Amino acid sequence: DGKSSKRLELAKDLVNKYPNSSESHTWLGDVYTEQFMFDEAIESYKEARALLKKLRKEKSPNNTRSIMVCLSRSKVRRKI
Repeated sequence: DGKSSKRLELAKDLVNKYPNSSESHTWLGDVYTEQFMFDEAIESYKEARALLKKLRKEKSPNNTRSIMVCLSRSKVRRKI
């Protein structure tokens, strides 16, 4: 439907604008999942995870919130 298309467009725009943000890739993965585009969702989640690993290595205090949000989302996904 129109709302789903708009959400996907916005999520892709967010990733293009913030390619180094794990949150933007996670959100894109969520939108893909909602639209049953599972291969694309997996790739987005993999990218988010890779960015989180990079952030952990840097141990920047400014990235703590991003890490916690994505970690909590990944724990929910593992339970499903």
